[in-house]
Amino acid sequence: RMPSLPPQYHHLNHLEAIFPVDPEGGGTWVGANTAGIAVSLLNNYPEYHPPVGIKCSRGQLVTQLLSSENLEQAVRTLAEQDLRAYGSCTLVGVQLGTQPQPQAYALTWDGQQTRLEVVSTPQLWASSGTYHAKANQHRQGLFETWCQQHPVATFENLSRFHVTRNDDESELGVLMYGPAARTVSLTAVHVAEVITVHHVDVPADVARGVQSVATLASPKLMTLEVAETGLSAT
Repeated sequence: RMPSLPPQYHHLNHLEAIFPVDPEGGGTWVGANTAGIAVSLLNNYPEYHPPVGIKCSRGQLVTQLLSSENLEQAVRTLAEQDLRAYGSCTLVGVQLGTQPQPQAYALTWDGQQTRLEVVSTPQLWASSGTYHAKANQHRQGLFETWCQQHPVATFENLSRFHVTRNDDESELGVLMYGPAARTVSLTAVHVAEVITVHHVDVPADVARGVQSVATLASPKLMTLEVAETGLSAT
């Protein structure tokens, strides 16, 4: 894809949000708001392409969810909508303090129907337009190994996982580099009482040698303070 516009602060209804912008569709694939909600979008394959006359950017679905104070309500409402104007995708969202144990909402739209799942964390969702099934299987194996090595997930060690690479399978790893597919940018959202968004572009000549997010030059860091909404922040 084309390089994105870097994360900025945005006003959505009466909420503040942070997210990068896709210059082609005008939407986004990841963001967070002051209600303690973080949402990410992955393309879903095999890909459904809506008719040209009604086509809308699926990145707008992310901003729709980030316009809400209640993620569960917003996701369930979205699951009932007619989504035929949007390409196939999976939306994954979490909200601070709404459950005793962290849970994620995963809404999948395949072009024919929607499927909503509520799952415990940590979880891995992956997507690859080049080697979808093979890449997902490879990354799931990497994540299962990571979970065995890290019984307690932290933002720091999850960030390191996202630069996992394998020189023998450079286009299948979490950090991709190769002629057919490569990672263009890394965006990490830490959901806590102060939400932190880390974003860095990954130049083609850097991806091969990166060992951690910290080795990438000048990451952009932005924060949001979660508003008092009656949630139990833990």
